[in-house]
Amino acid sequence: MVKLYGATYLQWTDFVLVPLMLFVIYSIAKYVANKKKRNPIYKYYVSGLMMKMFGGILVCLIYIFYYKGGDTLGYFSDSICMANLLMFNPGKFFYIMSVDPNIEQMYKIFDFSTLFPSYLKDIHAFFVVKLISPICFITFHSYLLSTLILGCITFTGNWRLCKVLCDYYPAFHKEIIYAVLFIPSVIFWGSGILKDSITLGALGWYLWGFYFGLIKRRNPISGIIAIAISVYIIYKIKVYILVAILPGSMTWLLTSVLKNLKYKVIKTILMPLFATVGLLIGYNMVSSMNQYLGQYATDQVFKQAAVSQYDLKQAHYGGNSFDIGGFDPTFEGAVGKAYIAIPSGLFRPFIWEAKNPMMLISGIENFLLLYFTIRILLRRKIYGFFTSIFDDPMLIFCFIFSILFAFGVGLATSNFGSLVRYRIPLMPFYIMVLLILNQKNLPTKKAKLPLANKVKFIAK
Repeated sequence: MVKLYGATYLQWTDFVLVPLMLFVIYSIAKYVANKKKRNPIYKYYVSGLMMKMFGGILVCLIYIFYYKGGDTLGYFSDSICMANLLMFNPGKFFYIMSVDPNIEQMYKIFDFSTLFPSYLKDIHAFFVVKLISPICFITFHSYLLSTLILGCITFTGNWRLCKVLCDYYPAFHKEIIYAVLFIPSVIFWGSGILKDSITLGALGWYLWGFYFGLIKRRNPISGIIAIAISVYIIYKIKVYILVAILPGSMTWLLTSVLKNLKYKVIKTILMPLFATVGLLIGYNMVSSMNQYLGQYATDQVFKQAAVSQYDLKQAHYGGNSFDIGGFDPTFEGAVGKAYIAIPSGLFRPFIWEAKNPMMLISGIENFLLLYFTIRILLRRKIYGFFTSIFDDPMLIFCFIFSILFAFGVGLATSNFGSLVRYRIPLMPFYIMVLLILNQKNLPTKKAKLPLANKVKFIAK
């Protein structure tokens, strides 16, 4: 048994139950893959899910034995309190599940039999606790089993994202599967009991609902339900993801009507115009939500970014930070830092900035990402890079979301440990843009396209 700060994170029963759970998960995944083997993307289903399981276990072990603390352990510790409350007083448990935490009120509900949660002051963190507490209850407070079950749930969102992108680009399903399921940093930070794994899964469901519900209108009711639930989850955990995704979504919705336009000249003229209008609509939607966005409201976000940038580079973070320089907490001041904030959000820490093994691994991945970006830019001659993007509504959405998200993360986060986690939602989209641009319109891929179009992708 391994205990930290009074909570048990490894139990003797885990040595039996975890392998058994992995066997059950593998068997079910194998059954699903065999049942849908006519769909070529399902040959990656088992390996993708098992990598998710591996990433979740790795997160558990590293936070227990290397970091010896951290958010994932804190979320689980608090979920034990909630699971205890469910056992001793189900009525109060369901009451807490339905309201935001109030410290004075909550401390009257919890006692020494349930123990006291530590995240009551942070409504976003405590929402994660509420989501995993039923899982903690049914696994009898097993940290590893809870991680595996949550990984299976969030994987449904990752797989929905694969389905969306593979339906749109049937000839490039290998590249898409790699971008979504097999990026090392996404496997690690997107697999444990962390905000990032939950929001990444919700993001996949959002895209599935948006694409099949609003763009293609195959499943409008299911799509709207998926959008509503995923938006609620993202709003409760990391509302700034909505700030980045809404402008791109509106741009995608508007430019999608031009996709099949026969007259290329008119299409070339209208695409940038529609993209600009979509961005403005998305920005206005974000502005209209100011009363719900709190510190991420348009009139507060730049002030908050300036404060965060200053705080995270202080000495008590052990030098594991970078400095993009001070800026005025205004729209103009923030945009003036875009030239350094966006590359920082995408490519840092650089290899020479790494001061521990975890950052070194991130540095190597970032170096490869930077190298691949430069290679595609030169191959497309920079101008062609952007014209290729603005010729495709899906690439427009992915690129806008990636750049806006990188800008926000690079602007407000100067701590490398936070940076590598915060940018996880943009990674599949940005890497997918690079992989598609690297292969799109090449003769070898053109030859495969008619065959790929014969594949019937299942969108349910």
